[in-house]
Amino acid sequence: MAVLKGEGRVSILFGSWALPVPPNRSAYIARPDESGTHPTVVVAHDESGITPGVKAIARHLARYGYSVIVPDLSRGQQAADGFEWVVSDVADAVDSTRIPGVEWASDVQLMVLGIGTGAVPAAIV
Repeated sequence: MAVLKGEGRVSILFGSWALPVPPNRSAYIARPDESGTHPTVVVAHDESGITPGVKAIARHLARYGYSVIVPDLSRGQQAADGFEWVVSDVADAVDSTRIPGVEWASDVQLMVLGIGTGAVPAAIV
């Protein structure tokens, strides 16, 4: 994939990914197409889900050298259920950076970014 002027500095890989922490859930990732460990951003999206805008943010960060993990926080839960499960899913995405085979994501240089209503779970984690 070519990197266009103004889009960043590295080629990237992106797409769906199975979060490797039981119980397996889906996530969207975008990461540099280079070997090695990269600073990581876990994105907690709002109630709209993993929208094209959230994917664009992930790809943009990846083009600047970040590995981005966006766990799917839209599991059909009702608002009355609280958001403990959302916090757990975000924490599991953070934990996935410590799994062997996920050598592209750093568990040391790591931040959690909350978008909209995802800000509260991000701040808790």
